[in-house]
Amino acid sequence: MVEGLPHWQDEARSGEAQYLVVMPDDYLHSLQTLASSLKGRATQAVETEVGASLDSRIDYSIDLIEHNEPGVALEDLAQNVYEFDLTLSLAEYQVFDRAGRSMRMSPERWTFLRELVEEQH
Repeated sequence: MVEGLPHWQDEARSGEAQYLVVMPDDYLHSLQTLASSLKGRATQAVETEVGASLDSRIDYSIDLIEHNEPGVALEDLAQNVYEFDLTLSLAEYQVFDRAGRSMRMSPERWTFLRELVEEQH
């Protein structure tokens, strides 16, 4: 525990480098669950146009989350959702929003996804 920081900001060490996880576990889990739920949602036509597999990119994002890089994972997921033109539910968008805010990231990292949120009637 690092003195003066909330209890969920656990100190982690990688070799000589130190860094902080600035994200509660429930948001980490939500981000990982969201990433998993995005697999298989790209059409073959979009994957051909993009020239990549969405699922392999999602696997990379999940790997980032598991290796304590949730900020990079969030940016990567957001970029892939946009690039593969996936539709998001409001709840899925809110996972991006809550996770990003909990890490004190700039909202510009995910707010461009608003245009992909399906309208609720």
